[in-house]
Amino acid sequence: MARRWAVCGAVHRSITTTTVAGLLLATGACGALTGVRVEEAGGHVALVQLVRQGGMDAAWAGVLALDDDGCWGLASEADPDDVRVVVWPAGFSVADDGRLVADDGTAWTSGDAVVGAGGEHDDLRGAVGDVADACVEAGEPGLELWRAELG
Repeated sequence: MARRWAVCGAVHRSITTTTVAGLLLATGACGALTGVRVEEAGGHVALVQLVRQGGMDAAWAGVLALDDDGCWGLASEADPDDVRVVVWPAGFSVADDGRLVADDGTAWTSGDAVVGAGGEHDDLRGAVGDVADACVEAGEPGLELWRAELG
């Protein structure tokens, strides 16, 4: 599968330069500036912030895992089948082979221990908009991390 990403559901094959005006037009067409894009490659999907955002400051730790839809998230060591979809920090991507790539270029794989800072949304789609449809349905919880690293 070709590598692609989407902003508010619109798929773009390649983008070489993004201007603030272009970004506002692309996200504004969705009715709200969500600040989240969909990265997809190798059959796996990641929701990623467009710009690094601070904010919620809770400490998070978990195991990198894929949910049933192939979306990258975190699971607890106690229940590895309960995966919470994550909106990853800006700079993260999905490699052609589907691995999650951190903002420092390190490729992460399922089972890696991850620590980070951010917060939880009771309704991830409600918090970030319909761009989250790639991974969650309305009313599903999820995490939004502004910092994440291998732990």
